[in-house]
Amino acid sequence: MPVTLGVLSDTHWPTRVPSVQYEAIEAAFAGVSLILHAGDIETPDVLDRLRQIAPVEAVGGDDDQFDLPRHRVIEIGGKRIGLTHGQRPFLIERRDRVQRLFGIQTDPWNGMFADLLRWFAGEAVDAIVFGHWHRTYSGVHDGVLLFNPGAVYAPTPTMLRWQMTTPQPLIRRLALPVWLRRSEATPPEKRPVPTVGLLTITDASDFETRWVELPRVM
Repeated sequence: MPVTLGVLSDTHWPTRVPSVQYEAIEAAFAGVSLILHAGDIETPDVLDRLRQIAPVEAVGGDDDQFDLPRHRVIEIGGKRIGLTHGQRPFLIERRDRVQRLFGIQTDPWNGMFADLLRWFAGEAVDAIVFGHWHRTYSGVHDGVLLFNPGAVYAPTPTMLRWQMTTPQPLIRRLALPVWLRRSEATPPEKRPVPTVGLLTITDASDFETRWVELPRVM
């Protein structure tokens, strides 16, 4: 019998969004056996609310200050699934931007796939779920499925203006006006869309992946 997992990342409540679309997430995750949260949760309250839908396994991200592992392996449906947020040291994460300044062609994922496989080397995983990028992805690398559900948090100009009225870390507060100008300059149809993912282990012991778009909070 197929086993379906609900997958999400980067909820970023309460600092970046005033609320989480729990009703829409519950509808998207109807019937799932397990929920995987790939980090940037911010508060355990989010996990408690998700547990009303299905059991939850989670890892911590760079914006999480409560106790969660950074990497873990989940065994379900005869498969081993690595779960991680995906953050790396600051200089590595900015490497592609420096390369572009010098006209060097860059990997759009900045070496992320190789790092994921390296982190779980020796764990015999069949798939790796990660977040952090706020960008959907599904692909097989060296026989391992890499899956990113995208992000529940997807900024809009209205949301960024709201953030400017709330307490924020200094670095983020300084960056918000820049992000707001970029968001305002982006046509609405090209702005990020909030998404969650579904990861199904089929009767043939293969993986099927898909994404569900969520309504915007504001």
